[in-house]
Amino acid sequence: MLAVHPDYQGPSGEPGQIKLDGIVTKVSLFHGRSDDEADWHCYIDLSPKASTELSDYLRARGVNVDAAKLDILYSELMTLDKYKFTWFDDKFYSADLTSSFLLFKPGSAHPAWDLGVKAIDNQGTEHDFSSFTKLIGARAYLQGPLVNDADHGTRVEIHPLDSIAFAMDSSGAPIAAKKGDNAWPRTYIRWRVGVFANSNFHRIDGENYLKRERTTTWFLDLPTNAVAGSPVTPGNITVVEERQWLWDGGHNNTYSGRRWKTLVPWTIAVDPKDGRKKLRIATTMLVPDQFGGIVVRDYIIRVNTIVGHLPN
Repeated sequence: MLAVHPDYQGPSGEPGQIKLDGIVTKVSLFHGRSDDEADWHCYIDLSPKASTELSDYLRARGVNVDAAKLDILYSELMTLDKYKFTWFDDKFYSADLTSSFLLFKPGSAHPAWDLGVKAIDNQGTEHDFSSFTKLIGARAYLQGPLVNDADHGTRVEIHPLDSIAFAMDSSGAPIAAKKGDNAWPRTYIRWRVGVFANSNFHRIDGENYLKRERTTTWFLDLPTNAVAGSPVTPGNITVVEERQWLWDGGHNNTYSGRRWKTLVPWTIAVDPKDGRKKLRIATTMLVPDQFGGIVVRDYIIRVNTIVGHLPN
């Protein structure tokens, strides 16, 4: 595994994190037949500008990848609720990524688990579960180490996926728009943020950057009217944090998260990259164990009408 984003290196030279966004084109799951892996894949379509900039950046650092090969960016995540070993087989049962990937399955109360069982029953094949997620066509923001998977020649990917974030409208539908688009919500946004630690069953656990705690920080855009005609103040917007309860298929119970160390309370803060005020979220995950970790939270942002500061 080769780091290809050195500006985000950790203290020992290992890759840190990169943040990229794009339209989700595919969600799939691969359960290895001989390899110890059960990887969820999320693919996003980068804008032409983003893929060109990423290609130029990598080429300047000795990794020659044409922009056309970066238009769809690939990510991998393995986090589990159960592991079963037999003399002939390893079975890895998925943790509850239902809310993180907006999964659904007719007749299923626990889509991530049931889809995972389908992959267990047919190992060695990438199962395209795009028809079982509401994220297709919506915009997702992915964060994690950008690496080249040398086992597959040259394949630049986010591996593992440290975190996913996406915005939803008042009906709960994920949206494709981003800040600056006409369709970006003016008075209401629900951000969903899933943060993960990768299972150490996976071969990638041999990389040094996974042998320490990892912190994910997001700066998430506010509704348009939060900053239209008035400063961003506590009276201008209301933010409500909601935990997403997860179902543990290994023990048939619910939990609010696993293997997370700190979840810093949200704040309104200036994003150092563009100088705009946003919702800041920071989460630190513990060093992964065999099952990995997961915590999912929603942040509901509403714009309030302030006398003397009517939204435009």
